[in-house]
Amino acid sequence: MIKRRTKYIDISDIIESYIQPRVKSECERLGIPPSFIDGIYGIYPEVFGAASCCEPVREGTTIKAVRIRIDSEIRCPQKALRHFWHELRHAKDIYENKKSPEWKADLYAWKRCLCQLLDRDFPGCV
Repeated sequence: MIKRRTKYIDISDIIESYIQPRVKSECERLGIPPSFIDGIYGIYPEVFGAASCCEPVREGTTIKAVRIRIDSEIRCPQKALRHFWHELRHAKDIYENKKSPEWKADLYAWKRCLCQLLDRDFPGCV
């Protein structure tokens, strides 16, 4: 028996439906102003490159904001949210001018996933 995908979800739809409504509350949770997030967009990753990233927006020598880019090949809202939380943790470290270790961002993303699993509004995979 072949399992077929029943619904195609584009990353821009996932961002609009699942991530954008959470930006303000997640920023408040981390203690960064929501205005520091310049936008959340899809990105086509390079071969053997990072799937998602947090790009600083510079104004001269200072960092004014960050753009969060999420892998455009993701079709699952849960996975997109995990990437979002990972990159948001990097945004917090950039905001505080600290070094941003990957393990800390991963730990934060998994912690948020586990917390959301206890809530009833966490999206399932398609």
